[in-house]
Amino acid sequence: MTAAASAPSWVQPRTLTLPQPSLLGAQPGFTHEQAKAAHAVLNDNHDQFHVFFNLSGFHNHLAHHVLAALALSAPPSHYQRADTHARSVWLDPAFKLNHKPVQGDGIERITRGNWTAHLLELSYYWSYLAFFEDEIAQHGVPATLEHFLFDEQHALASPAHMLLRLFGGALHPLIHIGYGLEFGIDGIVAEGLAMAAITEARETDLFPEGWYAKAHCHTPSEQKKKGTKVTPSNPRSGLSLFTIFAQMGADPALAPGTAAQWSDASKFASVLKRCGTRIARYLEHWHTTPEDVQGPEESAWGAKVDELIWINTLLLGATSRPHYPTPTPSGSAKGEPPLQHNFFLMHTHNATLFLPSYLRSAALSPRARALLLHGLARSTAYYWIATGRPDFFVAERLYDPRSLERAYRPEHQGSDANSTERAAALMDRAEEKGGIDSRSSPWYDLLPAASLHMDEHLVKAIRAQAYFASRLAHTAPGSLHLQEEDVLDGGGSKGEGKEERVWKGQLGLVDGSAFVRTAGQMMESQTWAASGLEADMKWTQQAIGFDEAWVPKGDEH
Repeated sequence: MTAAASAPSWVQPRTLTLPQPSLLGAQPGFTHEQAKAAHAVLNDNHDQFHVFFNLSGFHNHLAHHVLAALALSAPPSHYQRADTHARSVWLDPAFKLNHKPVQGDGIERITRGNWTAHLLELSYYWSYLAFFEDEIAQHGVPATLEHFLFDEQHALASPAHMLLRLFGGALHPLIHIGYGLEFGIDGIVAEGLAMAAITEARETDLFPEGWYAKAHCHTPSEQKKKGTKVTPSNPRSGLSLFTIFAQMGADPALAPGTAAQWSDASKFASVLKRCGTRIARYLEHWHTTPEDVQGPEESAWGAKVDELIWINTLLLGATSRPHYPTPTPSGSAKGEPPLQHNFFLMHTHNATLFLPSYLRSAALSPRARALLLHGLARSTAYYWIATGRPDFFVAERLYDPRSLERAYRPEHQGSDANSTERAAALMDRAEEKGGIDSRSSPWYDLLPAASLHMDEHLVKAIRAQAYFASRLAHTAPGSLHLQEEDVLDGGGSKGEGKEERVWKGQLGLVDGSAFVRTAGQMMESQTWAASGLEADMKWTQQAIGFDEAWVPKGDEH
C-alpha cells in the first residue's frame, strides 16, 4: 500500500436504502426492526468490503446471506451474528482489495468514456461501484441495466461482453443484482454491476454468432396457434428443456469421459472448449417468442421460468445416485451412497429464484427478458454437462419413501412431537398418529431452521425451494412430460430409447411435492444445525455424473 493510501478516498459509496418487501412475496415478511438490523450490516458491508474476499475472485456472500435470512424473517439479532461469522471466516478488513482508491495510486475514475477499459481488473471494483451508483442515480435502475447489460452493443459484443459477465462467476452477478431488484436497494444493484464488470467473460461459445435469431422466434408453433395451453412441457414454440435434456443425454459427445475427463483440472473449461458450440446448437431449439417476453405480466413469461425451476430443482433433488457404481475391494460400497448436491448446480438453482424480479420490471425491454431467459437456460445446460451429465433418479432418490421424512427436524421424524400434530390428533383420533399425513407441513420445520443457518448457500437454496413451491406445489403427477415426437431427434438413430438415458421414463412421476422433498434432502446433507464453518459444508464440487464421484473414500484406487 502506498503512502497515498492513508489519504481519504475519492470513492464514497452512497448509503443504502432500507430493504423493501420482497417482490416475490410468499415469504413470512419482516418487520421494520428486522429491516433496520439487516440494513446496518448491509450498509457496513457496502462501505467496507470488496465483493471478492481474495485474489482468486471468491465471492463475499454477506449481502446474500443477510437478505435471504431477512426474507425468511430471521430475528434482528441474527444479522450481526451473520456479520461476525463472515468476518471470522472470510472477510478481513486489512485485505488489500478492501482499500478504496485515493489520488495518486493509479486508479482512475470510471466514466462512460472509459468504462470498458478496466474490465476484469479487481482493483477497479470501487471505481466501478461509484460509476454505477451515479448512473443509477441519474437514469434509474431499469435504464442502467438496459444500457450496460442488454444493449446490443454491450451484451455480447467485444470488449464489453456484459451478458457473459452477468452469467459468469458461477452466476453471482446475476444473483447479486437480483437481490437489489427484489428488495428495492439500488446500491446492491450497483454492487452487482461492478461485480459483473470485474468478472471474466468466458462462455462465448454458448452464444455463437447468429444464435439469437435462431432461438427467438417471431411466431408460435401451429399447435399453440390452435389454443393449446402453454405449460412447462408445452412451450409456445420449440422444445421444452425436458426434451432438450433428453436429447443431450443421449449424445455420446456430451457424455462424461468425452466432454470432459475425470482427471481434467477444470471440467468446465474442458466442456466449453470441446462442446460449447454443440450445447449451443441444442439450445437453439429452446425458443422464446414475442408473447413470452412482451411485458411484465407473469402470463407471458411464467411458463418459461417454471421450466427453469423444474429443471434446476431436479438437478439437485434427483441426481444423487441410489447405488454405488460397482463393488469395491474393501466391500464398503454397500447400501445407499450419501446424498451429494453439486456446488455449481446449486448456483444455477439459486439464480433461478431471481428471474421474476428482473422480468416483472415494466421498463425492461422484450429483448432483455429474452436474453435473461436464454442466458440461464444455456448456463444450466452447460453446468449439467460440466458436472458429468448426471442422470435423474426420480423414483429412487427424489421419491424415495424417506424423502418426506427427512424434511422434518430430526426430533420430529417418526414422532408426534410438534404441537400442530397433537392438535390434529385431538381433532381426529381415528387418524393414525405419527403418520406423515397427520403432521404439519415440513416447511414449518425447514424455514425456521434455514433462516438461522450459517451456510449462506443453504439459506438461499431452501428459500428458493419455498418460493418454487408457492408457484408450483399444486402440480399433479403426469403434468411434466417429453415431446415424444421430438425426443428421438438428434444425437443418434431412432429406436434407441433416448428418454430412458437420463429420465428413465420417470419424469411423469414428478409432482408438486418435489420442492419440499428437495429442500429436505439439502437440509439433511448440509445438517440441520451447521456452524457455517467450511469443514461443515457438504456441497460437493465433484462432477457427480462420473462414477468416480461415488466411490467411497479409501476405495478410489
